[in-house]
Amino acid sequence: MKLPRVEVDLNAIGADGLLRVPLSRVDDKVRRGDVVNAVETDDGIRAWAYVSRVDERAGYAFLIMNWESMRDDDGTEALPNYHANVSNRAVAAIQNSAAARSDVRESRVSYGRYTA
Repeated sequence: MKLPRVEVDLNAIGADGLLRVPLSRVDDKVRRGDVVNAVETDDGIRAWAYVSRVDERAGYAFLIMNWESMRDDDGTEALPNYHANVSNRAVAAIQNSAAARSDVRESRVSYGRYTA
């Protein structure tokens, strides 16, 4: 699986902590919860980032950077090790909300002997 590559400017971090990126700098379609390779070619570095939201009308994607994954950009497409990156609460919140939306199992509540 190839991660989408996103050309970023690390100076474009907003007050909310999200990195704003024009969709024209994304080499593939992205959606909320996707993992991407965020690359800053000027400094020759890359890191994994998580798509927090996409505003198609304004033409921007908003990324949550995984700063711990930052390294020199050697051109490889290493996939993130999710087990090593469990400390990022923002990522967990996105993944949990995506899982809740995709959960189509019937929900039942038990009240003693009765099931609603």
